[in-house]
Amino acid sequence: MQKEHRISRTVLARGILLAALALVVYGIAPRISGLHQSWRVVLDADKPPLLVAVLLLAGTFVVAAMIYQLLAMHRLRFRDTFLVQLACGIAGKLLPAGLGSLGLNATYLRKHRHRLPEALAVVSVNNILGFLSYLLVLALAIFLLHDQVPRLHLAPHTLELLAGVALASVLVGVLLFKKRLFGAARATLRSLRLYRRQPGRLVAATLWAALLPCLFTAILFCCARALHDPISVGAAFAAFSASQIIGSATPTPGGIVGAEAGITGALVAYGLTADQALLVALLYRFITYWVAMLPGGLALLGIRKRLLR
Repeated sequence: MQKEHRISRTVLARGILLAALALVVYGIAPRISGLHQSWRVVLDADKPPLLVAVLLLAGTFVVAAMIYQLLAMHRLRFRDTFLVQLACGIAGKLLPAGLGSLGLNATYLRKHRHRLPEALAVVSVNNILGFLSYLLVLALAIFLLHDQVPRLHLAPHTLELLAGVALASVLVGVLLFKKRLFGAARATLRSLRLYRRQPGRLVAATLWAALLPCLFTAILFCCARALHDPISVGAAFAAFSASQIIGSATPTPGGIVGAEAGITGALVAYGLTADQALLVALLYRFITYWVAMLPGGLALLGIRKRLLR
């Protein structure tokens, strides 16, 4: 029985690796031309701002690890948690909307004394706090940087029309997915109740999570500087927000194409030419997408046996 069990686990591990390889081929191979174009942009950019951007990228993995350290129900080794977040640098690119990262983190928690409900609760709360912390940073950005919002010349009643379409979309979504939404809301409340005796951990994790959009905004700001296209902090934050929103809505691994389009559109609204904005978008995505995959792949190989055995 033990021998058969070991064989089944080996088959499962190989199946997972083959599936991961297939996802890599699907997600990365079609974008090799985009990688080549991004590399040409890197060669023409100033190197000191690029170095700062890479250091900021490393900081995002440290912050992500700290958040999971705070939310975990059982003690975790920071080194292991950090390696898992590094591995998410490639796992999160293989599936749309970061599903690879969610699965990897849940598996890691399961292998470290977390029961399945606990692991799912930690991952769910991490996502909730990420969203809430972004709203917190967004409110602060609007308050401090409202004078940097570009003046757009829109047709009469355009904003009212867009608001009406957004409201109608929300209402239709609620009507169509009412049961799923209520189910997700109940699951969220159950997850948050696990921390009712330690609210300080939620507050600390939220503050750490608020650093992530700030770090990615700083990376985008450095990319623009490296290409001699200085932009305001408000423009960098708006471009980052656009990349997150449109990239998440794009059904491609890592939000490819959608994220670049969001950054380009936002920077054009802030006064850059379409060519300038596209180059900034390519450089930003080269650092946060392609560069993150190299240490992510090495980390994934390093933790594979520990996660799958």
